[in-house]
Amino acid sequence: MKKGWKVRLDRYRATWTWFTSNPHGGGFGSNYCGPQYVAVGFAVSNIPKGEEYRLVINGKDRGTFVKA
Repeated sequence: MKKGWKVRLDRYRATWTWFTSNPHGGGFGSNYCGPQYVAVGFAVSNIPKGEEYRLVINGKDRGTFVKA
């Protein structure tokens, strides 16, 4: 598998912590207190359109998606 984008979300109480790794080895992240779908939206917001990313939520691999 080629190295690509990876989005990891972890929940602690009501807070979602996310980190997005880019193909070059860097990344960015933050946290959000609210619904999961909003946290995922923030986490993938800076991924370029058409790029694939792997989504991991609370340690479970949810699969590969393409940014619309």
